[in-house]
Amino acid sequence: MTNADDEIDARLANVERQLRRYRMGTSGAFFLVVLAGLIGWAGSQQEAVLRARALIIEDAEGQERVILGAPVPDPREGRRLSPATGFVINDGSGYERFGVGLSDDGNMVMGLDAPPGIDSGRNRERITMAANSEGGAEFRMLGHGDNTVALFFTEYEPDRTIVHRVSAKGDTVVVHER
Repeated sequence: MTNADDEIDARLANVERQLRRYRMGTSGAFFLVVLAGLIGWAGSQQEAVLRARALIIEDAEGQERVILGAPVPDPREGRRLSPATGFVINDGSGYERFGVGLSDDGNMVMGLDAPPGIDSGRNRERITMAANSEGGAEFRMLGHGDNTVALFFTEYEPDRTIVHRVSAKGDTVVVHER
């Protein structure tokens, strides 16, 4: 072999070494890009969980209408007996009309309230259902003004509807013929 052949062999060996380094570098870069993509994808999967202490939905006038919170805020006209985690629906004036929650004192309560201005100065809660912290159950209905509270049991038949009204002031049965 001549000197020229040796020079060509050396140059060829150098090009082959550079090609191997290039392939290794490209493979390493590709691996890092794939790894970064997987990490980003996995991170985005964890971000699908939204964490917040409250979610407040407002109407077109900016009035708080639906609140999901831990805790939910106190109602407009007073304080809760104990802070509660739950769900509240307010009327257009911002007064609580429905709520369900687990209070810090251990009571699980659902309540439906009359609109404000009914029976001025009295409790607006009309229907309350609770599983209390001592393991007991409560179901309360508060009447309006003259305390007319009643349970209605309705039976539908092909030719008539029978309504049985049970109240503290007496029971009645009304039959509606069709």
